[in-house]
Amino acid sequence: MNIAILGAGNSGCALASDYAARGHEVTLIKTSHSLHDDNFTHLCATGGRMRIHDFGKETDCVIAHLSRDVADVRAKDVVLLCTQTGYHPDVLRRVVPFLTPGQVLLVPEQYSHEAERALCAACGDSLSLYAEVLSFTGLVRRVAAETGAGEAPLLDQGGRLLCMALALGQVAPRLRLFGAAARRPQMQQTLLGAVDELKTACVTPDALEQTAARWSREADELTAQCPDFDLGAALKDDRFCALLRAGIDVRTAWFALHAQALLEAACVRAGRSAEQRVAEHIRARGLRPAENGLGGGGAGIVVRPDVSRMSRADRAELAARAERGERVKLSL
Repeated sequence: MNIAILGAGNSGCALASDYAARGHEVTLIKTSHSLHDDNFTHLCATGGRMRIHDFGKETDCVIAHLSRDVADVRAKDVVLLCTQTGYHPDVLRRVVPFLTPGQVLLVPEQYSHEAERALCAACGDSLSLYAEVLSFTGLVRRVAAETGAGEAPLLDQGGRLLCMALALGQVAPRLRLFGAAARRPQMQQTLLGAVDELKTACVTPDALEQTAARWSREADELTAQCPDFDLGAALKDDRFCALLRAGIDVRTAWFALHAQALLEAACVRAGRSAEQRVAEHIRARGLRPAENGLGGGGAGIVVRPDVSRMSRADRAELAARAERGERVKLSL
């Protein structure tokens, strides 16, 4: 389709990039110089090139046309209004003269009523003969009705909940996490909400399975290094989940949050290991630690030809060393 987007702010640039990546011919129109002029200047300098970052996937695209003239909405299949709310009336007044029969004008959902009033004021009462204002919800219903999709039976909330319960029953033997909780209606309702959120974010089942398999593999590798690691417990930490959503691997996210605790545990293990080695060394040499905490030395050997000739100082030194736990051997 040939699409014109009015407004080159964050939402306008994002929509233009997405539509361009999907193969549509997009015209991005800057309607003022008040805000986001740097976005538009950058696009003009790069020839409309943009890079989309979407759940770890990068896509390059080119916005076909960049303009500051609202008259460029002529002959476009769809015109999207993406300016700030306070500028909508002024932009619509400038755009209406260039709209032609058969074009679709999309405005924000909350502005559909005001848009209809503005169009009627600009075009007169005869507007209703050839134009209609629809909200996004109304547009979806109209498309569904005209294409026949509206005829398809839809499950109500109870039916969706039943289908979720049946699906969980089939995969229960393979669940590593929340296996018991998955049988509870509250958890099934939560999972339905998660499914809706994933659909809104265009996350496909294949992408979800690949991410889950990668996390499971990384968790197994981390468990081999740190037996105390528990993926189920870790996923209850919002900080850990936030790092995973940002594309950080399981090991890096875990160590980033528990570096201090892991360092302290390593120091404790090293201290215990050193203490055990010292104790084994003392036992091997037949020594015992002194009660005042001072370590004993090796066996003292005193060589005297005649013990009776030892001085008082010599005898006092030998007694002190014996009290410290040293073995004193006299060679006669």
